Amino acid sequence: MRQKKWILGALVLTLAVLVGSVGFSGACSSMGPDKHVGVVKAVDTPEGSLTLVDAETGKPIRFIASAKLLEKVKVNDKAVVTFKMEEDRLLAKEIVIR
Repeated sequence: MRQKKWILGALVLTLAVLVGSVGFSGACSSMGPDKHVGVVKAVDTPEGSLTLVDAETGKPIRFIASAKLLEKVKVNDKAVVTFKMEEDRLLAKEIVIR
């Protein structure tokens, strides 16, 4: 009985580690500087903005983007946004759909 509990505990721990590593495999810190990765939640072409739910923090991030960059982007796309800071705004330089 004791051996079954030990094996079950080891299995649960292994599964938790695997799920955790898969969940963070696309996280922003691993993407390098000035990049965010996540799921697109809103695209506002007339306003020139894109809202991305960050894969690492789970929080929405709003980017200013040109109409040309937003042409190919749809809600629920998985995307990597390369940006630069301008004052307190994030300006999208590139959007790559994954």
